[in-house]
Amino acid sequence: MPQLSIARLFEDNEAKLKLAWIAGEDGGAKELDSELTRDSSRGLIGHLNFIHPNLIQVLGLSEADYLNGLDPEHCGRMLAQVATGDLAWRDAVALQRRWPGDERKTVAEAFAEEQPFLLPLPQNRFDTDLMVPASSSKTIYLRFDRNDYSIPPSAVGKALTLIASPDLVRILLGKDEIARHRRSWDRGRRVEDPAHIEALLAIKRRARGSVASARLLGAVPEAERFLEAAFHKGESVAQHTDKLLRLLDDYGAAELRAAMQEALRNDTPRIGSVAYLLNKHRRASRRPAEIRVEMTRRPDLEQLYITPHDSNTYDQLADPGAHDDDHD
Repeated sequence: MPQLSIARLFEDNEAKLKLAWIAGEDGGAKELDSELTRDSSRGLIGHLNFIHPNLIQVLGLSEADYLNGLDPEHCGRMLAQVATGDLAWRDAVALQRRWPGDERKTVAEAFAEEQPFLLPLPQNRFDTDLMVPASSSKTIYLRFDRNDYSIPPSAVGKALTLIASPDLVRILLGKDEIARHRRSWDRGRRVEDPAHIEALLAIKRRARGSVASARLLGAVPEAERFLEAAFHKGESVAQHTDKLLRLLDDYGAAELRAAMQEALRNDTPRIGSVAYLLNKHRRASRRPAEIRVEMTRRPDLEQLYITPHDSNTYDQLADPGAHDDDHD
């Protein structure tokens, strides 16, 4: 296996990185042949770390996803283990090197001499949280760093302030905190507060008192549970209500109820699933599909309902004798 010396490593990178050999030229002939750095799967750039006995720890998206999947206690132990290794390398290697300003001293000795002259850290930590204006015009979610965080329905359309730290995302309305979430470092994650969802559902339930919704719930009471499940899947309750009413007109209450119950059992509370099940059952029964009358040009007749009558009464129209008797 080819060997690499410190001198060769320096010569190859001197011009490119503008390096300067300050001390330790006597060790230039030392060969670097670490099994850990040659054959490692524990670091993304371990090959750059011939100089030190430990690998450089790189936390990319894959590592962050792995750590986010652990329970907080286990994740804390792993990060503490990494930090412990770094501190051990600092004490055993970094601080024991010769100080460039005076090779008679180690870095640790030079630091000990300078430490009394250093200013103490401020009593209060600097505020490093990110603060940005935010608002949501239609939904109860604010998009931040490729994730969505819920807010109370009453805050929709208002000017808000989002404050993000490495651990938390806080949302303020004026000076009042209205939402607090654990920050997600994932992508496309929806972070919700159950209280926000329940408040929105309460508003949706009150809105169902409209004429259209009342007709749907009156014919198929199971629609309320179906609409709530659809909302939790991110579907629009208003659009589902309108489309369910059309299916009610086309298929009737009994078939619509059975299709919604089956969709709930399959955990697919969506209008497309209900329409598919209704069509499937109709094909299985070999009944022809009913033709829907398009009323988009007469929206005033959209809610018109005509009470059906027994078709036998119309037979009298085709009986000439019945008209003669009535005329006499």
